[in-house]
Amino acid sequence: MNRRYRNEKDISTKQYQTQKNAWIPGSFQDTQWKGCTAPSPGQRSQTAVSLIFPRGFKITSRSEYQICYSRGRRFLARNFIVFVLPTVGQHWRLGIAASKKIGNAVRRNRIKRLVREVFRVNQQEIGLEADIVVVVKRAAPISELNYHLVRNELLPLLDRINTRIGRDGFDK
Repeated sequence: MNRRYRNEKDISTKQYQTQKNAWIPGSFQDTQWKGCTAPSPGQRSQTAVSLIFPRGFKITSRSEYQICYSRGRRFLARNFIVFVLPTVGQHWRLGIAASKKIGNAVRRNRIKRLVREVFRVNQQEIGLEADIVVVVKRAAPISELNYHLVRNELLPLLDRINTRIGRDGFDK
């Protein structure tokens, strides 16, 4: 026998009969159990919430940042300055600014990821129709910040902004 055929084995072509109550993975088996009702695919899609952060939710150009800085209202938090420029009939858009005074690229990107994640996960709770620019303060302890601290700082501020813009209107 040659070396190259050493690991091959004879495989039978005989087909076996399947058992009557064979285990079938997935939701098909779950629907046969008593008391188990699997939702139809249409029901799942209605309750699912999209947690993506598409390009339409981002402020991308320098001119849009400048307009938000000059015409928007400024709100202060412990580690952030938030500029808000209300828009009519559009969803909110986010811009994040972290200067080189914050630290190296690793530190700047980390804080940007944290802020973006707060907005991504809580996008259903943010009821603003505005352009939002979050500026990281120089004194922010970036190595100590985590998702929960950033969320607990930004979400109450956004609620306060939402009530103030609703009360004062779109004037500066």
